[in-house]
Amino acid sequence: LGQLATVVGMDAESKMVTVEVEERAAEPPFGLAIAQAVRDQYAAAHVCCKHLGLRGDVLGKVTGMMNVMVAEEHDRSGRNGEVFDLGLRLKLTTSDTRDKLRLLGFCRHSAYNDGVPNTGSGSAANCWEEKDTVKIVGSKVVGAPPPTIGRATVKAEDWVCAKCKASVYGSKISCFKCNTPKPGHEAEVAAAEQQKEGEQLPPGGWEYSARAIQLVQEYRSRFPHVFTALRKHAESRNLTHRMLFPGTDAEARAGLQEVVDWLAGLPIAS
Repeated sequence: LGQLATVVGMDAESKMVTVEVEERAAEPPFGLAIAQAVRDQYAAAHVCCKHLGLRGDVLGKVTGMMNVMVAEEHDRSGRNGEVFDLGLRLKLTTSDTRDKLRLLGFCRHSAYNDGVPNTGSGSAANCWEEKDTVKIVGSKVVGAPPPTIGRATVKAEDWVCAKCKASVYGSKISCFKCNTPKPGHEAEVAAAEQQKEGEQLPPGGWEYSARAIQLVQEYRSRFPHVFTALRKHAESRNLTHRMLFPGTDAEARAGLQEVVDWLAGLPIAS
């Protein structure tokens, strides 16, 4: 279509003409190229936490649902009163079916990238990565005498920290002094530290786009005291307005309303 043609023949009886058209290469799929160019790039939750300088549990609360109750001053349980959601609601997990819902372009679950199960390439080799360690069940180091520290003799099942030379119980996978992993347990220690910080490592974890990170940064820049309070009250299951906002009860209520109004004015709220 849209090409010049040269008439090279004509049949008077059939009233047909023969034309010659210069063959052109197929046009590139511009729509697909544009779609791929603007496709969002996602980063794992623990990467975003390092970039933002936030704990994983704080990031999880801010990007999901974060119910805050306006409780009376005498009600320390925070179970009675009006409830406000101060989360960005970029991701939700339903309580009945455990479905993982997300706001497209902002958040996704690494097990379901763009709605397609993330099963990898299917190669068994991908189950292993460099520096992975394997411990054979029932294996035992024999032939070497138990190490000694000064006059004390370390039990055979105990181990000596290579960094600080402390004697550590065999049941411990990291040194109680310097937290150095027990040989062969490096991956377990790293996973335990990530879990302690509330971070969930992929596969199966949440991932965030650049616009989601920018939104969290804007939230923190506007209301830094909210993020500070979330870190302080990380173990609290029932958040109240007095926990997150300083000052008197009236000032705390006003601070809460300011956040509610800001969230309601975001483009993602409509």
